[in-house]
Order: sequence, then structure tokens, then C-alpha cells
Amino acid sequence: PSYICACNGMVYAVTESSGLDHGTLRAFQVDGSNLIPKGSVKSAMGPATAYVAVSDDGKFIALANYNGAESENAAENSQSIAIYALNADKTIGDLVSMSMHRLPGSKVVTSRQGEPHPHMARFLTIDGGYAILVPDLGKDKIFTYILSADSSGKHASALKGVVDVKEGAGPRHLEVVDAANPFVYVVNELSSTVDVHKFNVDKKYIGPRVQSVTTLPPGFEAEGKTSTCAAIKAHPTGQCIYVTNRVVNDEGVIAVFERDDKTGLLRARSYHRTGGECPRDIALIGNKMVVCNQDSDSLVSFHILEDGELKPTGKR
Repeated sequence: PSYICACNGMVYAVTESSGLDHGTLRAFQVDGSNLIPKGSVKSAMGPATAYVAVSDDGKFIALANYNGAESENAAENSQSIAIYALNADKTIGDLVSMSMHRLPGSKVVTSRQGEPHPHMARFLTIDGGYAILVPDLGKDKIFTYILSADSSGKHASALKGVVDVKEGAGPRHLEVVDAANPFVYVVNELSSTVDVHKFNVDKKYIGPRVQSVTTLPPGFEAEGKTSTCAAIKAHPTGQCIYVTNRVVNDEGVIAVFERDDKTGLLRARSYHRTGGECPRDIALIGNKMVVCNQDSDSLVSFHILEDGELKPTGKR
């Protein structure tokens, strides 16, 4: 699997494919320490599926297909966002919507941005339906789709808004804090920055960037090192934002940002080594953080203190 999502006693997993073949979406029921397959295997509707997420009410599931067509003539293989309904028994139902991200990419970083690369699909519950927020690394844009039902109850998605990020930044993942007054925090993989945006509740789309901060420790670039960002997570109370830096050929670094509750703006607080290389993702579980160091094949844990600060547990 390339990504999993666990919720409501289920695990939903997506797999990547080779070439232009479509990946898959599968559902599993959690039974103690076992996963029991449930329902039928569905097409991810695109290759190199990078992300899967479930809506807060457990009624829909969204997938982001990172790779796809090399020409406009192969539209059926384009990079895309696919949305499926979830059945009452939590198995995967019918395909509800497909949204294509068409060529070209921004081409600023030619090795990474020649074509679109939607990297994530994040649900945000709003009046009348759902906003689906999609950072596209290849196009240097963040897309907002609205999923809503017509008078017959049939759901469909429509593009509501697009906001640009700095050229060559490469938006990868995002987090939303405060659903009633949402701020959106976007981690840019290629520029090692976090951008702060306000979600316009009335107009139902992401507004322009209001702040951009580096994720790298002071003096990092002077040491001649290079890095790319991967994961971004918010403390359950919203008081801190956590970002992983994948330092090339070295131990990774987690940046901890303190968040102003009123303005949503960030201030760098601390930096922590991850105990391994290429921290691709992090999970917040109660008062613990678990870091997945991809290139070191290791999981390293931290205590999350009351103020959101991190302290190593010494366990891996």
C-alpha cells in the first residue's frame, strides 16, 4: 500500500501501480490485531495513488492519483481525484466523482513539475456539503472542489476555486485547524516552507497566502545540506503545527511551530532529529507522536507535552 486511512473500526488502503495501470482501493475491518477484507476491490481510477481520506461523517472516501497521462490524448489516465461513496456497512460503494488535473505542470522545477501531481485530498465539512482541498505539487496550485447533492440526492463535485503558491514550491500536504473558522496550513515539498491560508467560509474556497515560513533550522543551508518536506500534522488543540524535513543523506528533522489562535500565524519553536532518514509521515496517537523513517526502516516515538512540545521517548 502507498497510503492508508484508519477510521470507525476500518482501514482503507490504496496501492500504487506500475506504468499507467490503475491502482486499487480496498477496505478492511479491524478485528483485534487482524485486518479482515470487506467488500470488493475498487479501481483507484489512476496510477501511483498517493493518498486516501474519509469524510468526517464517514460517508465518502477520496483518493489522489499522483501520476498519470503524458499527453492530453490519454485523458483516461490523467492525474485525478476520485471520490467513492461508503456504504452503511462501511464498505466501498459506487464511484461518485472524478476530477482531472490536466497537463501541463508549472515546469519551474523541471525534474518534478513537468505534469500535474495531486498529492492529497482533504475533506472539510461545510454548509450544504463538503469542500475537498487538493494540493498539486506539479502545478504549484491548491484546488478547492465542492461535493454536494442535487435535488434528487445524487452527489457530484465541482471546482470552486484555485489558489497559486510560490513558483517552484511544490505543495504536497495540508492541514486544517478550527473547522468553524478554518486556517489551512500547506507544506511545500520542494521549497521547504509552510504557507498559511484562510479558508473563506462564505465563498467556500481557500484564500491567498497570508504567511510563509521556512521549515529548516537556522544555519541549515549554510552547512551545504539539502532537504525536502513530507508530512504536516496539527496538534489536536491546534496550538502547534508539526512538519518533517527529509534531509538528504542525513537524519531527518521535525520542525515544531507555535500557532497564534487568533491570527493563525506561525512562529518556529523547536527542531528535533527523527532518529532516522527520510521521515515520510508522522502519526499523532494520544499524547505520542510516531515518526516513520522510510529509508531507515524505523518507527521512532516522541512524547507530546501539554504545550505541544516534543520529547523523545527513547523507543523505536
